[in-house]
Parts: sequence; structure tokens; C-alpha cells
Amino acid sequence: HLSRPRAFLIVAAVTLTAACSDDGRSLREPGTGGATPRPIPTTTVPVDIFSDAIAGDFVVRSPAVRPGDLLPRRHTAGGADVAPEIQWRNPPVDAVEIAIVMTDITDGFVHWVVAGIDPVSGTVFEALIPPGAVETINDFGQSGYGGPAPPVGSDAHSYVFKVLALGEFSGITPDQLGRDVIAELEGIAIGVAELFTFYRQASVGNS
Repeated sequence: HLSRPRAFLIVAAVTLTAACSDDGRSLREPGTGGATPRPIPTTTVPVDIFSDAIAGDFVVRSPAVRPGDLLPRRHTAGGADVAPEIQWRNPPVDAVEIAIVMTDITDGFVHWVVAGIDPVSGTVFEALIPPGAVETINDFGQSGYGGPAPPVGSDAHSYVFKVLALGEFSGITPDQLGRDVIAELEGIAIGVAELFTFYRQASVGNS
């Protein structure tokens, strides 16, 4: 039997708009000069507008993940297998780096460890890793994010996204195993915000 963990929040996706004068020049794709395609945006439903952040609490939310609800298939191994957008507010003032860890609470499987994120950025966009950030190797043996794929027919697995505000630089490297650095990251964390979700696989999968 799975209990519903305490969840933190969710959020509306921010709609970005852009305009330009008709000067005959075409706009390039922002962020990468058009070299890398941006992911297709998905429709999300706003639930909470960081209400806890008003009190100065360190909080995390995602426009894609309802806390305590099922993770959208898009972010699983059977879907697009891309990391959801993660947002945070009010990290400790002494934080020098943000790390994000996603693990399967049910069996300890490590799906994602990324560090080296600027605390003031406040957002890691879907499938886009900020410049300077480092992703380690997940338990699928691959670099970066690996979406859930619990055994077919099993009860729903529970997952947690932890946003760790680090008091010192982690210095992790891409060749490291995520599970080998989690304890180190938690040891230098001066703030932790968590977002819980669930997933039950209805199609073929392995872990």
C-alpha cells in the first residue's frame, strides 16, 4: 500500500511572448541561435502559484507534475522520456549551486542527477540543461534523465524530485554514477525542497 507523501506545489507554465518590428530580418531561435531544436511545449494546468513562497520558504514545483499525482507519460520511458520543467523559489541566500535528484522511492532506482545550476535561475526547462550544469550517469547506464519504467502490472511506484541548495560547489563530473554522488550532494545541502509523484506502467517496460 502506498501512502501519499506530502507534496509541495505546482505551477502554471510561464507563457513567453516576443515581438519585433517588420524590418525584413527573421528571428533566430532563442537560447541556442537555432542550433538545437526547442522541445514541443505541452499544455499544463496551473494549480498553485507558489503560495508558500510568500513566507520565504524554499519550495519547488513543476508545471507538468501535480504533487502526489501520476507523472505524465511524456516524462516516462514509454513516452518522450524527457525531464519535466522544474522551478524553485527562495533558495537559502548562502547557496552557491543547485542540484536536482530524481529517485524511485519504491526501489531506490536513480533516474536523474544534475548539478552545477545557478540558484538564482529559478528554473530548469523541460529537456534543456542550463549552461555549466553537469548530468551524471543514471541507473539505466545512460547520461542525464531516464524516465520511470516500473514493471508492468506492479503497483504504482513513488518518485521524488529533490532540489538541493548547496552551500559549496559540488565539482561532480559527467562520468560519475548518480547514485555515487547523491550522499555527497545531500551532505553539502543547506536547503532541500521536494516534489512527489507516482507512476504505474500499463505498457511494456523493464525497471
